[in-house]
Amino acid sequence: MKQKLGYKEYTVDDKFTKEDEEKSDHSGDDEDDIRNVPAERRPQIVVLEPGKDLTNEQLQKEIDKKREEEDKQKILQGKITFRKPEKTIIGFQ
Repeated sequence: MKQKLGYKEYTVDDKFTKEDEEKSDHSGDDEDDIRNVPAERRPQIVVLEPGKDLTNEQLQKEIDKKREEEDKQKILQGKITFRKPEKTIIGFQ
């Protein structure tokens, strides 16, 4: 039944290799920041009061907004530079 649902059994080795890869990808970032957590590992969102609680869509909009702000700051600080792409010439036969 587990195989039909796509369940994959993990070993201890899998657990440690995944953590090591994630740490190397996010070096210097805050580990508790929800923007650094993959979507499948984020806590489940439950809306108890629709007017007060954030929905999943609202959370995603806030995350995207924060990333854009950080990118703009990095551009202004000179940490991100843009280059003009090289033109490719396509020959016709």
